[in-house]
Amino acid sequence: MRLEIKSLKSMLLSTLLAGISIAAADNANADGPFTCNVYAVGYRTDMNRLKISCTQGKTFWAYEASANASCGTKATYDAIKMFHSTATSSLLAGKAMTIYYVTQSGAKNACPSTDLVPTEIYLTN
Repeated sequence: MRLEIKSLKSMLLSTLLAGISIAAADNANADGPFTCNVYAVGYRTDMNRLKISCTQGKTFWAYEASANASCGTKATYDAIKMFHSTATSSLLAGKAMTIYYVTQSGAKNACPSTDLVPTEIYLTN
C-alpha cells in the first residue's frame, strides 16, 4: 500500500513538473488564470481536441495541431497528452487546477470564437 501511494505521489509530481515545462503560449497573452474543479475529461478523435469540463460551468478545448487549419490556437500532441494527464490527475485526486487560456480565434464553424483554449495547466492544492 505504501509503495502505491509513493508511486501515485511521484506520478502526480512528474505530471505537474512536465506540465509546467511545456506551456503552449506565453502567460502574458492568456485570458486566465481560472481555477477549475474538473468533473469530466475526454478526447474527441473526430475533432482532434481534448475537452476539459469544470464544475464552475466552463469548458476548455485543447486543439491538436492537426485540427482544422483555421484554428488560431493549437497545441502539440505532447502538450495535449500533458493537459490530459494533468486534468485526469486533478479529477482523480479531487484537487483543483489552474488553467491559463485564450479565447479561440479562427473560422466560426471549425473553431468557434467562444471556445476557451488552455495554454498552461497547473495542478494546485
